[in-house]
Amino acid sequence: LPSIYRRTLAREDRVSLSSATRVLVNSCYSRESVYRIYGVDATVCYLGVDTETFRPLPAAKGNYLLSVGMVNPHKGYDFVLRSLALIAPNERPPLVICGNAADAYETAYLRRLAVELNVQVDLRTLVTDAELVTLYNGALLTVYAPVMEPFGLVALESMACGTPVVGVREAGVRETVVDGVTGLLVDRDAAAFAEALRGLLAHHDLRASMGSAARAHVEQHWTWPQTDARLEQILSAVWQG
Repeated sequence: LPSIYRRTLAREDRVSLSSATRVLVNSCYSRESVYRIYGVDATVCYLGVDTETFRPLPAAKGNYLLSVGMVNPHKGYDFVLRSLALIAPNERPPLVICGNAADAYETAYLRRLAVELNVQVDLRTLVTDAELVTLYNGALLTVYAPVMEPFGLVALESMACGTPVVGVREAGVRETVVDGVTGLLVDRDAAAFAEALRGLLAHHDLRASMGSAARAHVEQHWTWPQTDARLEQILSAVWQG
């Protein structure tokens, strides 16, 4: 029965996509995926971030790194832990993982791995938006390593708060983080990721300038009003035929 259900769902999925006048996706990476799977040329309509909620706060920076997202194997937290383990303990801040939901098995695995690698980790779930904004603002850096994330709002939220992002150079993350300007993009290699973190952690002024550039970049390109305008333009074009 499960295989019949999956085949039926896949068939109906293809029918729905092929019958749509216009298919919208959230990134160029998603557009490529849709074309590869369905043969449909989709239109990119980027998402935005609430720059009034996610904003810089006057509080001083803390001494931790932040990683955000559902706690499951696809979010790459184990990669982050293994990368941090390559940084000398006296140079390595604690890691705060903030998840909107958590898989129990993955949580247990990450806790065991952190102990094994001697990496200090604070795993939190179901924090409020206000708490999340405070965490973004207090972090030295946001580290972001999901596996082939189609888009990923985390990078935008962090940049909107003025905190640069060190992310894996793949999928949708390449479209939001400007390498060398609003953060750093690194291949999925633990040693290279650790070196990128080590370099930024050692240079306060560079982190500060990247944080300012990150906020400006979001204000220029990634606000919800800009998303609304893009969507209205697309809908108008479809309506006019």
